[in-house]
Amino acid sequence: MLLLFYNGYILPLIDYCCIIWSGCAKNELVRIIKLQKRAARLILDADPLSSSAPLFKQLGWMTVENRISYHKSVLMHKCLKNEAPVYLTEKFKEMPEINQYCLRNASCKNLQVPKAKTELYKKSFIYSGSILWNNLPISLKKSTSSTSSFKKDLKNYLMEH
Repeated sequence: MLLLFYNGYILPLIDYCCIIWSGCAKNELVRIIKLQKRAARLILDADPLSSSAPLFKQLGWMTVENRISYHKSVLMHKCLKNEAPVYLTEKFKEMPEINQYCLRNASCKNLQVPKAKTELYKKSFIYSGSILWNNLPISLKKSTSSTSSFKKDLKNYLMEH
């Protein structure tokens, strides 16, 4: 029952606007992280001082940071496949292919990262989404599959790392 409550009530609250939460101060995000850790301990009836990593693995949960990366990456995938609103898709440009090999200066489906003059802009979706996309493995970025299969592959990648 506790797991059903978490999945039905708490998880949607964590996922709601988590892309925007990624730009908030770290001390504000800690409150959500502590909520998730406490929920895992309650569901598994674990010691309050036990490490949360094995509990998350047992429950098959992603951490709050991974959930943010997951939702950001999915939105980036939709933007690059023109499945997102135009005001977002027009903000991202792929780097031109320079070589046929993925060298440091070649694209490999990387995006041009806009220049950020302020720390506030570095927290924006346009900047942080580009950085996140460029750090994904090439196999995920070159995926021409549907969004649902991209989500599955991305979740597997994030659960492993």
